Amino acid sequence: MTEVDRLREVKQVFYHQSCPDGTASAMICYAAFKFLHAKSPELIPELKSVQYNTDFFEKLEPRPGQLFVDITPPRARWGEWKDTGVIVLDHHESVEEITRGLGGVYATNDAHSGARLAFEQVLTPIVEELCKDLDSERESHNIIRSDCNWALQQWGEFSRLAMIRDTWKDEDPDFEKATVQAYGLMTLGSKDVLDSMKEGRTELGLIVRLGEKDLGKAKFMADSARKYEMACPKLGRTLSVAVYNCTEKKYISDGCHHLLRNGTDFAVSYFTKHQDDKTTTVVSLRSNDPIAGIIAKKMDGGGHAKAAGFGLPNGEAVSMDVVAAVVRAQLEALQ
Repeated sequence: MTEVDRLREVKQVFYHQSCPDGTASAMICYAAFKFLHAKSPELIPELKSVQYNTDFFEKLEPRPGQLFVDITPPRARWGEWKDTGVIVLDHHESVEEITRGLGGVYATNDAHSGARLAFEQVLTPIVEELCKDLDSERESHNIIRSDCNWALQQWGEFSRLAMIRDTWKDEDPDFEKATVQAYGLMTLGSKDVLDSMKEGRTELGLIVRLGEKDLGKAKFMADSARKYEMACPKLGRTLSVAVYNCTEKKYISDGCHHLLRNGTDFAVSYFTKHQDDKTTTVVSLRSNDPIAGIIAKKMDGGGHAKAAGFGLPNGEAVSMDVVAAVVRAQLEALQ
């Protein structure tokens, strides 16, 4: 675990922007530093959301007292942070060298995400330090211990759910619960969530209510899918294929996941994008078998074996049947 003396020196916390796991990481860090600086709240670090490949991120200045969670210093300049005492906590494979090179804590996706690292490396050591010398005979100390135990339980579960969703552990029995939490965090956004925490509210109930509403919308859209039976020579069988128009991009993965968990072999969603005077139909593929990536690649797209996508660059009207015909032709051509 990170040494508490190092955490006392933290003045800035940088976390991954526009990411539920990044927001969860920031919430846990704020809760931890609020404990640490209970008597001097003015010492609670500034929390800043940052995104890769932005001008602000690329021009960050190395300073003592910086903590990066769920993100690292800029790839091209990370060596500039070597002598600053920076703390880096990350789990993305692409930045393992940076994280380890700066003496940070790198963890794989098996049981970690940014939020889980924040819980284990920031909140847990702070809480344990606070509880270390408490006198069980003093009522005020028992109140502190009770608050600390509550924090470990609440944020431990919160970070676990963030990890399940962020690393897409869809076989976990709590995956839907984790998805609800993620949607709620995306809807509220890190600024509003952190502002409410500074006012003494965590809004966890609101996060769940908003998340449930969003997940319901994802499922509702997916339930409008048209079902087809399509032959796939490569697999030697006929597949149940569902195609639907997903008008909001953020619902694609969960809508398709809903279909795959309910009898569909291959889920296909699409939406139309207008950019630079061009109209493109973006098609997303999700499959139980590792064929989505093969088809996407053949259509000049990309992605993973079971989750991929491609674009149809045309301005013509698109329908479920049109998209289905494209997918059918590609499936039948697989040998």
